[in-house]
Amino acid sequence: MPLGPLGKAFGQQLALDPGSQTCRVFAASTGVVAIPSLVARVEPGSGALRRSEVVGEEAIAVASRAQRDGAGVGLGGVTLSRPIVRGAIADGVAAQRVFTHIFRESPVRKWGARPSVVCGIGPGITGTEQRAFVDALDRSGAKRIKLVPSLAACALTLEEGAAGVGRARLIVEMGYERIGIGVATGAGVIVSAGLWLGGYDLDRVLVGALRRRGLDVTFDQARALREGLGFPDRSAETADEDDELQEIDDVLPRHVGAALRPFVLYVADEIREVLALTPEGAAEDVLGGGVVLCGGAAQTPGLSSLLGEDLGVEVTTASRPTTVRVRGLARYLDYPDLLDEVGREA
Repeated sequence: MPLGPLGKAFGQQLALDPGSQTCRVFAASTGVVAIPSLVARVEPGSGALRRSEVVGEEAIAVASRAQRDGAGVGLGGVTLSRPIVRGAIADGVAAQRVFTHIFRESPVRKWGARPSVVCGIGPGITGTEQRAFVDALDRSGAKRIKLVPSLAACALTLEEGAAGVGRARLIVEMGYERIGIGVATGAGVIVSAGLWLGGYDLDRVLVGALRRRGLDVTFDQARALREGLGFPDRSAETADEDDELQEIDDVLPRHVGAALRPFVLYVADEIREVLALTPEGAAEDVLGGGVVLCGGAAQTPGLSSLLGEDLGVEVTTASRPTTVRVRGLARYLDYPDLLDEVGREA
């Protein structure tokens, strides 16, 4: 993506999507890079590594090695910290470590230069929570910070042609721990709602349902089942309540659907609430264009069909759904006037 006129005004530029599970960053020279939102703290004398903290993929590797060697996470060596929980910063120090790592590894980083950052913020994030992002980014070395509503960034990705006010879209961001629902264009959010639920909660519900059927599964196994099987083709199909599952291979889409259908129908009700608050003109755009899903949990097979059947409108999953937000944030870098209109200077 060529840098627009904002290049001179905004300095060394990065677009940042700070997720609860993964931070995604865009730089013009590399495109989208994903970094796990994790920090591993190593106790002195543990022998795990010489540094006291590592970030991202290295944090996962160190924790895995500690478990394999019998040390255990938090027992005799390594403790994993998740700085971003439910879309907000839970550990400011750890968040600063993650952002500092991103800035140091950034290809736009120059000696002595501080990057400027366009950061996506989900609906429902309070002013205090936004301030926590600004403080962590500032302490990590950001020179200039713009906070942009994530739903507007998603809408900008979905708009075709030049940036500007396009057709309003109803967008559902299904993240790992948070769902954002809103009607937006690239020029801003018209109405929105944030739910403290996400893919993690889908997996938690599935774990409980399968255990009640006699099958003990881990969260990782439940996630693999959800992402691999999803919902049955016919959303009305449900599992027999007396089904007992002996092996993980016994799990079928109908078992996943029976467990997760109430959760999805709750999300559908929240979508209706947002649509009911949408001004008439924008609502007509939405009804004509349908609902667009993005985020990691949006990739669950059959999810869009189930939502569409319940809502009575077309529901589609965006192309490359996990990067819709960060790609929209990156597009703002090419349009300084639009960024000034939509973003909030920190």
